[in-house]
Amino acid sequence: MQATMEIQRTIGVAAGRERTWKASTTPELISKWFMPFVFARLEVGAPVHVTTPPADVAGEIAIVDPMDCFGYRWQIALPNPAMTLVTFTLETVPEGTRITVTESGFDILPEDVRTARYN
Repeated sequence: MQATMEIQRTIGVAAGRERTWKASTTPELISKWFMPFVFARLEVGAPVHVTTPPADVAGEIAIVDPMDCFGYRWQIALPNPAMTLVTFTLETVPEGTRITVTESGFDILPEDVRTARYN
């Protein structure tokens, strides 16, 4: 097993950083391009709910670094209480903004769940 198991994807968008930040941190907007995502306050510790059939998965906001990084932890293997961390890191590039989405923490999941979710 790797020391840190993570999945990472990077996409470029033809939009400024402020617009990209808003699209990544506003529940109605992130739900349009990522997954159904609900939270009431954009602050560390605020609860989040992510709809990923067949369940509504609970979590909490873990990182709010305006215009740079947003992250949340979520319980992806119900009923196991282990949580992975998903981060959205923004970087200004000549074409607009680069978003790197990283999910880490798979190494703390039970092996059967890790195999199903990580591979």
